[in-house]
Amino acid sequence: MIGKYGRTPKAAVEIELRQNPDGTLTPFADRYAMVDFESGEPLVLPADITDAQAAKAIRDAGVLTTKDKFYGVKEDPAAPAAPATAPEAASPAPAPAAAERPTAEAIAAARARLDGLKALLGCLQS
Repeated sequence: MIGKYGRTPKAAVEIELRQNPDGTLTPFADRYAMVDFESGEPLVLPADITDAQAAKAIRDAGVLTTKDKFYGVKEDPAAPAAPATAPEAASPAPAPAAAERPTAEAIAAARARLDGLKALLGCLQS
């Protein structure tokens, strides 16, 4: 088990990495393999991946929503710690740059994913 994911800690679901015959790993939530949102294929991770890297790969593959969080995932030991700063030295966050705003292509892609999820939900409910 690498940790849990969900909206709250009590409602979180355990994530387990199971080994494939070729030595790679596939993350499972309960008894179901986690699949890539775009391709629909099960995620395949390298055998030497850390828990934090696996969590990032799961999020990058679109398995989770933006509201889902990871709980109990061990951080990479080699990751540098954030430098401690005094509260008075902290500056306010800058306004988002124009490059950070969603583009028309990103919005269209998100709408297409949402339509696909709605269709899938309709199939599952029927």
